[in-house]
Amino acid sequence: KKLLNKIHKNPLYRALRCDKFTISLLEHSLRTFISDTEVSSENMTISLLNRDSKKLKLLGNKVLNQISKNIIKKNNIELVPSKVEAGSGSLPTQNIDSYAISIKSTIKPTVLSQLFRNTSIPVIGYINKGIYFIDLKAIPKDQTNIVSQIIKEVLS
Repeated sequence: KKLLNKIHKNPLYRALRCDKFTISLLEHSLRTFISDTEVSSENMTISLLNRDSKKLKLLGNKVLNQISKNIIKKNNIELVPSKVEAGSGSLPTQNIDSYAISIKSTIKPTVLSQLFRNTSIPVIGYINKGIYFIDLKAIPKDQTNIVSQIIKEVLS
């Protein structure tokens, strides 16, 4: 009880406590768990993480098929197997198979990253060994047209 009083008097207690909106979001997320082993399709995070490599490869080909061959060739765009980490900090040692669009353009990867973040609809990628990647594990199926459009917007 003494410790609880100290916690309540600390100014961080008010600053860091959950508000009604946060609790509502948490409740909505928890309701997507139907049972211990089943999750509803409304849980986007689980749905994205559970997609297999074959579906991701199809998704990547769909993105690339909407981009002109000239843009692909000029910027050395390829669909490549990749590995992603779930949450970075929470499971940093567990890699998940994925596919990514690699862009080996004459534009520096750091500049490419900034260009993609500053588009009409920001796309967040990552840089590895001097190459810019857009990993498909984080791209919902209904956003392939958007990703294609943004790639064309940045690289045309």
